[in-house]
Amino acid sequence: MTSPVTQVTERYEEFLAKPFPAGYRMKTVGNKTLAVYQSEMLGFIITYANTNGSLGSRQRKVLNDDAQQLQKALSEFSEEAQVYFKELLSLVQYVLRTAHDQPK
Repeated sequence: MTSPVTQVTERYEEFLAKPFPAGYRMKTVGNKTLAVYQSEMLGFIITYANTNGSLGSRQRKVLNDDAQQLQKALSEFSEEAQVYFKELLSLVQYVLRTAHDQPK
């Protein structure tokens, strides 16, 4: 059985190979552009992978809040952008489900 960290790492690498949807980089959702949402989320995913599946409580909160904001806006996106961001959200949700607290 593949570990959650390995699964996340593989999915992360597959996701990075996908092009960012044209015309969406500077689209704003809440107070952030989609490029910022993607960067923040991928940063937390990298942290998760590099710390053997741990995220701090503040990191999990920001990641969860970002995911909720992005989820609410999906219906306004093109089909291509919806597919792209749904994949990102799926990866984020998996990280949130499997992350454990960072050691003190």
